[in-house]
Amino acid sequence: MPNPMIPMVSASEFAAIASAVDEMFGHALTRRVFSEHGFSERLLQDQSMQLPNAEYMRFLETCARVTREPIFGAKIGSTVQFADLGLYGQYVTSAPTLRTALERAVRALRYHESGSRLDVTLTDCRLRIVYVPPTPKALGSWHQSDGIAALLINLVAMYSNDNWSPTLIKVAAADATRIARLSAFFGAPVQLCAIGTELIGEVLHEPTNEQDRLETFTWRDLRRLVSSRPSESFAEVLRHLCMPFVQNGIFDLDKVSEKVGVTPRTIQRRLKTEGETFGNLLSGLRREQADKLLTGTTLTLSEIAEEVGYSSKQHFIRAYKGWTGKTPSALRR
Repeated sequence: MPNPMIPMVSASEFAAIASAVDEMFGHALTRRVFSEHGFSERLLQDQSMQLPNAEYMRFLETCARVTREPIFGAKIGSTVQFADLGLYGQYVTSAPTLRTALERAVRALRYHESGSRLDVTLTDCRLRIVYVPPTPKALGSWHQSDGIAALLINLVAMYSNDNWSPTLIKVAAADATRIARLSAFFGAPVQLCAIGTELIGEVLHEPTNEQDRLETFTWRDLRRLVSSRPSESFAEVLRHLCMPFVQNGIFDLDKVSEKVGVTPRTIQRRLKTEGETFGNLLSGLRREQADKLLTGTTLTLSEIAEEVGYSSKQHFIRAYKGWTGKTPSALRR
């Protein structure tokens, strides 16, 4: 039985958008967005991580609501450069020509985000790019699609060495007002499409990267990019996703389910097919976090107990002895 997809996105894209919000609207507003979203900025510190796309879309929707910006995705995406998207962005923008850059964008997208699709056709002078987000009908998905459209326009413009603009943009979930706003912002006609976004335009020659024709992306970088691809195991994917939640004090299955965009019943059923339970997975993550706090901090046992979700020091000590056969104090000796 195939694993159900948990769409994920690289923390590097999340961090780039958060940084752009910070620059455009100020850190006070950024903190407010994180607070209203119930999200810790600590989760973005490790940009090699993959985070649930459902969380990313909710974050974009919260940003749009707090900033009262109806085309938030397009405006924030236009301020971010493709190279800001971590190793994926660096791999794409180190290509010597636009054609190679777009081929890399398609080929390596699975290492940056899962569940989405990017199709590119470049024939003679005609360019067509189609992006379909992982969950096209979810709240916030149009902000994600609009942001990707802006990023891709910036990418083509970077190689074209001018203010390249598509001759037609197609977007989903758009009424007449939104179409008019996007058309005015992008300076191009905008039409409605079923899902995602589509860019159609012309490039008059084979654009190259005049800023740096040398290949700057090393084999070591490429290995790091490839190794960032999520595991095929549902349990391993969920374990990876739950670690930052545990660090942020989230231990409840229902809350985890909401954040990853998969129902509690599906999580339990898929874990069972791999011989795992949510309780066992959570216990393992708590132990890992406890070990890090015991060896890397001077927090008291009571403080560590609270950090890893136990109501008292005694409950934590009992659990830790069950995991290791030793008391937590023994690890510090």
